[in-house]
Amino acid sequence: MVDGASYDALDKAVSDIAEDGLAKYLMDADLSRAAVDYLHEFGIPKLAGKLLVRGIAQLVEWSAKSAGSKVYGIVKARLRRLPYYDKLEKGIDRLTAYLKGEIKNAAGKTRPRHDQDFAKSLTESFQDSLEGVATVADLQDVATQLIDRLAPQPKLFLNLFDAEGEEGFNRFYYGSRKIAFVGREDEMARLDGFLDHDSPFRWWLIHGPAGFGKSRLALELCLRRGGSWRVGFLPYEHTARDVDRWIPDEPILLVADYASGQERAKELGRTIRDLSRRSGEFPFPVRLLLLERDAGDWWLDRLRESGGDRLETDRNRHEEPMPLGGLSDGGLRRVMQAFGLAEARTADLLPELREMDPEGRPLFAALMADAVAGGRPQSQLWRAKEELIGDVLDREEERFWKPAGITNADKNLLALATLCGGVGLTDLNDLPEGRGLLGGHNASRYRVMSGRDASERLAPLEPDILGEWFVLHHLQPGDVLDERLEDMRNLAWRMAPYGMAVFLDRASRDFPRHDAFQTIATAPAEGNLAAVLWALVAVNLIGRLAASDPDAAVRWYGDIQTLAANHPKEPALREQQAKAANNLIADLAASDSDAAARWYGEIQTLAANHPKGPALREQQAKAANNLIADLAASDSDAAARWYGEIQTLAAKHPKEEVLREQQTMAATNLIYHLAAPDPVAAARWYGEIQTLAAKHPKEEALREQQANAATNLINRLAASDLVAGARWYGDIQTLAAKHPKEEALRRLQAMAASNLINRLAASDPVAAARWYGDIQTLAAKHPKEEALREKQANAAISLIADLAASDPDAAGRWYGDIQTLAAKHPKEEVLREKQASAAFNLISRFAASDPDAAARWYGDIQALAAKHPEEEALREKQANAAINLIGHFAASDPVAAARWYGDIQTLAAKHPKEKTLRESQAKAANNLIADLAASDSDAAARWYGEIQTLAAKHPKEEVLRKSQAKAATNLIADLAVSDPDAAARWYGDIQTLAANHPKEEALRETQAMAAFNLFLACAESGDKAGEKQMVEDIRRLATENPGLSVCQEVAGRLSSILKSGEEK
Repeated sequence: MVDGASYDALDKAVSDIAEDGLAKYLMDADLSRAAVDYLHEFGIPKLAGKLLVRGIAQLVEWSAKSAGSKVYGIVKARLRRLPYYDKLEKGIDRLTAYLKGEIKNAAGKTRPRHDQDFAKSLTESFQDSLEGVATVADLQDVATQLIDRLAPQPKLFLNLFDAEGEEGFNRFYYGSRKIAFVGREDEMARLDGFLDHDSPFRWWLIHGPAGFGKSRLALELCLRRGGSWRVGFLPYEHTARDVDRWIPDEPILLVADYASGQERAKELGRTIRDLSRRSGEFPFPVRLLLLERDAGDWWLDRLRESGGDRLETDRNRHEEPMPLGGLSDGGLRRVMQAFGLAEARTADLLPELREMDPEGRPLFAALMADAVAGGRPQSQLWRAKEELIGDVLDREEERFWKPAGITNADKNLLALATLCGGVGLTDLNDLPEGRGLLGGHNASRYRVMSGRDASERLAPLEPDILGEWFVLHHLQPGDVLDERLEDMRNLAWRMAPYGMAVFLDRASRDFPRHDAFQTIATAPAEGNLAAVLWALVAVNLIGRLAASDPDAAVRWYGDIQTLAANHPKEPALREQQAKAANNLIADLAASDSDAAARWYGEIQTLAANHPKGPALREQQAKAANNLIADLAASDSDAAARWYGEIQTLAAKHPKEEVLREQQTMAATNLIYHLAAPDPVAAARWYGEIQTLAAKHPKEEALREQQANAATNLINRLAASDLVAGARWYGDIQTLAAKHPKEEALRRLQAMAASNLINRLAASDPVAAARWYGDIQTLAAKHPKEEALREKQANAAISLIADLAASDPDAAGRWYGDIQTLAAKHPKEEVLREKQASAAFNLISRFAASDPDAAARWYGDIQALAAKHPEEEALREKQANAAINLIGHFAASDPVAAARWYGDIQTLAAKHPKEKTLRESQAKAANNLIADLAASDSDAAARWYGEIQTLAAKHPKEEVLRKSQAKAATNLIADLAVSDPDAAARWYGDIQTLAANHPKEEALRETQAMAAFNLFLACAESGDKAGEKQMVEDIRRLATENPGLSVCQEVAGRLSSILKSGEEK
């Protein structure tokens, strides 16, 4: 035992480290490892040192937290009972001094190499670590007292390994950390906030397409905080039972990759529900971080349903899902440099990379850099990710696989392992066909392909997107016998149905058009579980691909239908058939209403034949809703019938809440589509929603639908019935007031008020001001709800648009409100955009009467754009405002007009990827030419030359050619008489544009107008030859373009002039 003085010494050490601002470094797994090595030098075994250092790191982290006293007390009491604490106590001052020096030196350094032993040390539980200490140090009695108090902990893993010296695809895999980790400072700061939140349990989702670095970001977070937290990824086999009645024995970060799988999402939903309900018991914080390619409701709803409901599940969600974007140009170049390319070379490659992958994925930057560094000529440009991945695979085979003697049988094993998500050799050997595949297995050769040990388990080829392409390419028709492809597909379904389902789902997102995909995606030959899992994936495939490949979607539906018929005792297959039909209806009803009606009938039949299956009724109601959404406007009678069927289902099954919700959604859809032509029916449908909501006050979704319906009624009918509009708004207002915990109702109230303002402000400004006040009050009372501030800003913009002319003081006040919101909430990009829109509207209204104010508003937009260079919309607003000012003042203040034009020109030059800025520059130059060509022909010619240069540099942008032709026409109109040679040249430019782009009708029309202007100038100056040529051109254009009204009108005007003799 250690007396109270040791507590003082420990507290002092913790305080010293924390006061020096070194807490965040001690939380880092690598620096903690260095401290363990230091303790080992004076006699503390590394296993014991790891526990001691982690305890100190936890004390340092929680010493500064307001909610950390409980954690601090538990850790401190436990720390003093650990083996070797007495030695730590004696050397605590030396350890503190070491940490201060070493941590400061380590700041900013590259992380050291890692291996699986290090990864295991981060993921193992406190109990496992204690047991290891007891075994090594023969301290069973000491450790057992602590171990007996601990509950089993969930299993975690980190795919972390040393890639130094490794060849093959390991260099692209996130666990090797070979790809430079750059440009994620903001995301990492947000993740630190996630871990540091005071709540005992929080969950969050990060989403982004393949290759964006989601898993790498999570891995780096684990390393960043692994010094004081237990960290790691949950295995795919994780179930909610793994945390049932579990109490964390230290702070823990659980990462769940591939969260959207059917069963995976359900288990994670149950996990969230269980941890949320028991979080009050937790002595240590628990964080669950989900990773997935998208944040779609198609899988999040599944997670929420398993978690109880949306409200319960989202209660402990940290924030809205965080989208992981691509890297900046600088970040991509740093990734390429890490693969051996010089900085200048990366600059040359960047445009090609951006053309192939505009999203800026670090994986593709690494693949391209590796290809070029490996000798691929830069002149061989890639046009698609498939080409780049195929090139990487080809080079991999030439560089590593062929020299190692890789056989086709080896590749078959790798393809099977990738389909399955990994295969155990024992499991494979237990199958008759598996023994055949393993006949020539060589662990060394397999390691060359996968980069992983192959003595017990065959790892898949990773990263996922490369593995998917390898399988599809290796098994595509023509490369292997069709029966081999089928055999391998069926074997994968038998061995690893979950892994096979995940592979198909990923491949459908990345390579749905590959020749082999359709064959691999065929339904499995046997096995109920495989059939159900395939059907689950097929439903997603239909939802994802029906619009672009309806034939394949219908074929998959037919396969699900066949499976359901062949397995009548498997209700899950019937449910998937109904979901698949629903997806087809959602995507194809608008284009094939007869087929949609047939699919609906099949769902209806399933529901009728299996009355004990509530899921089928739910799908029928959803399908009817989809039909109403797509077809109500064109077939109101059918829509009413489908609504009646939902209504009947809801009435017959009063215990099924979802049916009432679907009825209210259907009624809302009917109101949206049919309120204008049939207001009486719309009022009836609204009344039915209102009745359901009143009868079932515990069902939040019904109130939300009532508010939605009332908002739709306001949109459709308030302009013609102000009294009814006010009444519907009052209904929403009452709902929101009665249910203050329901954020959606406030959002809908604000939306309804904004819509009323938009429609009625001009006719009833007093009421509009009152509605605006309501939104303003809601936004002020609920500062955490961003949507309310956005609605307030929208409403202020509408008031400015409608009432600024009659009440400029009020308009200035509303603009000030938006300005204040934007300043107070700098993280809300949309508010800055709204401020810029409002300033633009004010310029449009008042520039002529108050040029000083207009210049001030323009300055506001300019300042916003300069402060937030990452926000493209602000630059676009600035350019539009400058065009507006040029339009108002070019004639009276050409110097200022030239300055505004220069602003646009500078923006366009600095942001060459934003074509709207080039368009704005061309438009502004055109306006300057129109207003100033007569007084400053040299400047006009210069502005024209700038448009001409833009059009030449960007031949794919039709609008620039149109602007050039228009500018040339204006120059001809103003200057042809004084400078006929230049006029002929400008006309020739238009003529060339029209000839080179025969599909662009606007150019021929502009040529006709220019020819007419030049004809008038030639007639005025007595140029008979020029006059004759223009007559011929005008007549030819009219003859060749009978459908172009401008060409015909110009020819008609010319004929009138010629007939009247006015050309003389």
